[in-house]
Amino acid sequence: MTNVSGNEYDIDFGSTATIGTSGFVLPPSATPSTAGMVLGIFSCPPTTCLIAPWDLQSDPCYLGIQVGNSINTVNNGMGVSGSYSTVYAVYFTFDAATGASTGPDLNSDGCLDHSEIYQFNYLPPPSPCDCASGNSCGGMHYDCIGDAQSDYPFGGGTTFFNPPLPATNGASYQFCYEYTTASDETSIGFVNLVGTNGNNCLTKTYEVYPANNCSSPLTPTGASNFGSNGFEYDVSPNTAYVFCVTIMITNNNCTDVIDNTVWLYNNSPSQGCGTCSSPCTDSGMGQVSTYADRTYQSCWSPDCTISGPTSFTNCFEATADGTGFLGFANTFSAFSSSCISIAWELTQGCSAPIPNPVPNAHNVGSGFNPEYSGLTPNETYVLCVTYTIASGSICNFDQGDIICIDAYGTDCNVLPIATPTQPTCGQNNGSIIVLAQVDIPILGQDTDKIR
Repeated sequence: MTNVSGNEYDIDFGSTATIGTSGFVLPPSATPSTAGMVLGIFSCPPTTCLIAPWDLQSDPCYLGIQVGNSINTVNNGMGVSGSYSTVYAVYFTFDAATGASTGPDLNSDGCLDHSEIYQFNYLPPPSPCDCASGNSCGGMHYDCIGDAQSDYPFGGGTTFFNPPLPATNGASYQFCYEYTTASDETSIGFVNLVGTNGNNCLTKTYEVYPANNCSSPLTPTGASNFGSNGFEYDVSPNTAYVFCVTIMITNNNCTDVIDNTVWLYNNSPSQGCGTCSSPCTDSGMGQVSTYADRTYQSCWSPDCTISGPTSFTNCFEATADGTGFLGFANTFSAFSSSCISIAWELTQGCSAPIPNPVPNAHNVGSGFNPEYSGLTPNETYVLCVTYTIASGSICNFDQGDIICIDAYGTDCNVLPIATPTQPTCGQNNGSIIVLAQVDIPILGQDTDKIR
């Protein structure tokens, strides 16, 4: 038992404390009972029982009495009577401490005394995973909001408390889970559930701290995307954080706290795949000989559903053909394709975008079929395509949706034939035959010739 201050004492979980008194003088016994010391126990500081007629049971805070001048009390996590984690106690001299007496002055002779009011706090067991402990309770991280949401409320990462923690009115616990953010994670969502035997007995406060710093919580940027509570936070990539909830038991509706479950999800804006300076190396762009040869065999799909309103950009490398020509065509399957608009830029060395006078060479429905001429033959360029998704409940680009792009060369080839060299368009196997000069005489005009 620890003296907190003045007449207030803390009783640690699992310990036994002795509440005693000395230096008292008992009044004459009210026969046939015997005088003695009685400890009155109250849920709040007593008032009416400290004045005549000294009726303990009439006090609105009265809980009960224990007879004796030395009372042992065990903190088993259940407080007093399983309901009160803090009690107030006053010692009284009773002229009838035995029998069925209800007050200290049974014979009404005015001979009695009492002590000051003392406060005793039955401390709950320490949390197995508060911020300072360095331990983690529960916890599962999801790369996609949708995966976390579909796993709620029956999934997540759960720690079961064995034995359960007492849900004594007034008890408080902090449960924390440590996680290190991914290299692309700049925003994270945090949802928590605490399991109890009983319902509607606690309040909950969310706190997220940088690791090894339990005094400076992050400020949430908004509510979580699912669940009845939870928040989202801006975070730094590759950084450890501690995700905590502090609960307070507010009534007697529950008997135990049995588990803690945590859902974390990457809430960072979708970046698509690649940048101009670091093009995407995943599938998403194929290269074929001509527009007629396109196969759309190389496709890109997002790791997570991308919901509007937002935009994302994919950047891929492509090589101009031997004539300095480079064209692009795409196909994409998305339930909400009508919500998606497309813009693009072709650059070399991420310099100024190359002008594109032919944005839709074959009048395709998506409007994306740019062709470029006059490029450096056989040089590599970077195409960045930005997809903008409008707002609306159906405006999403889902994990199952795909975008397939083919880069292609011209079907107008240059053939090295005897001087002069001529281009042949429309069929790759054509040729031009250059005839030798022949003089054909015309009857009657021997000197004239057709050349």
